[in-house]
Amino acid sequence: MSARPRPARLRLALCLALARDLGERLLPAFRSRTGMPYRFVNLRTGAVSGPVSNPAEVGTLMLEFGTLSKLTGDQRYYDTAKRAVVTLFERRSSIGLVGSTISVETGAWVDRESHVTGGIDSYGERSATRFGALDAFLPAVLAKGGDTLRAGRLMRSVYLMWTTFGIEPEELDYVSMPPVPAGYVLRPEAIESAYYLHRLTGDRVYREMGRVMVDSLLHYTRAETGFAALRSVVTKEQRDQMESYAYLLFAPPATLDFDAVVFNTEAHPIRRTWN
Repeated sequence: MSARPRPARLRLALCLALARDLGERLLPAFRSRTGMPYRFVNLRTGAVSGPVSNPAEVGTLMLEFGTLSKLTGDQRYYDTAKRAVVTLFERRSSIGLVGSTISVETGAWVDRESHVTGGIDSYGERSATRFGALDAFLPAVLAKGGDTLRAGRLMRSVYLMWTTFGIEPEELDYVSMPPVPAGYVLRPEAIESAYYLHRLTGDRVYREMGRVMVDSLLHYTRAETGFAALRSVVTKEQRDQMESYAYLLFAPPATLDFDAVVFNTEAHPIRRTWN
């Protein structure tokens, strides 16, 4: 008689089955004329909506769908996500930039402006004077590219944005300094950049920045059953909403092998299974 499966193995099998089921329910989102995904899909019916998407939402599924293909042996998930990214990449400008929004049905750019804020990971001519929580990933990108000097300067700006109001706003006009808008939805990017800079430089100043950020999160966003988003960083009024939360900055180094994982767009680590 064969040995009975261990409970841990059963749990892993169940999680993988659930992941495959979710992957199947998400696949209809890619059934556009271009292969780029609609922004929304009904997980019960497969009905889609949101034909105008952006580079981040088109490209962000590569990690998750690629991992699902690796774990299940079903290549469809990776191939589907990759086709979408290639289709988007083929529509870049002559100098390699992509726009802000694109029609997944026609492949035409709806907004050709390029920037580094939410919805896109690129750069372009300055057209606004705003910087915000979704842009706070950039110090980590600069540091990973070896430019720790500029990464450190920008990280100090991120920290100033955070400490000016006791917690970071969604966006800040860095000329006149008002928060626009003033809400905070538990974005992890600022703490993530502090984590990367600390790991790459060993400078404890970034851990101290992280301590101040975490202390303010505990002070202003802790709720009865978790952590709440804020309607305003000025009034500190809480909302009935909670998104991702990060803790790795203060975890022991052995908690996570920095070189063995890759972070998805929500700062969740996915173990690398490729060379």
